[in-house]
Amino acid sequence: MELDSRGTPWYTDEAEPYVGTLDPLTGRFTEYPVPSVGTQKVLSARDLVFDPDDNPWFPLRTLTGDVLVKFDRATSQITPVLNFRTSQFLTTGDGNIWNAQGNGFARINPRTMTVEAKFDWTQAPNKPADACCSYQGVVDARGNGYMGANNYVIVVDGKTGATKFVPIPTKWSLPRRGRMDTV
Repeated sequence: MELDSRGTPWYTDEAEPYVGTLDPLTGRFTEYPVPSVGTQKVLSARDLVFDPDDNPWFPLRTLTGDVLVKFDRATSQITPVLNFRTSQFLTTGDGNIWNAQGNGFARINPRTMTVEAKFDWTQAPNKPADACCSYQGVVDARGNGYMGANNYVIVVDGKTGATKFVPIPTKWSLPRRGRMDTV
């Protein structure tokens, strides 16, 4: 569940294909069924984030993998990002939609609905031998990404693509599910 810029809660459902919202003043729910994406039946929806226009973005789980979509609030239409398989972990911070998956980040431009950049932490010059298992991530307002990976925080420079590992002081604390403040 996430709040839009007006403080309205939005949510997706991991068991059914819909996106919904709650009017906090009236207590009224509005749910929007999610249609199939091309020939792919949608099983459920996952994490959501908002673009600068307050449109929710979220992955749809299908039998062939997750598809990233934008829900247009003005038209109630769902549009997929073409030729891109996503994971459930999305974040934003710099006005773009970021997907943290496996070994890195992908940055999607919400206006063009295209993948602008991919950042692969396996190419970091200081990648430790025990680095594995990155999980979720956050992006700051300058477009730099951060992901947890067992004993490290992976830092991605969003402008240059440079990636580095920073060891955490507590071994095996498995940093994950962070949030970014507005600084």
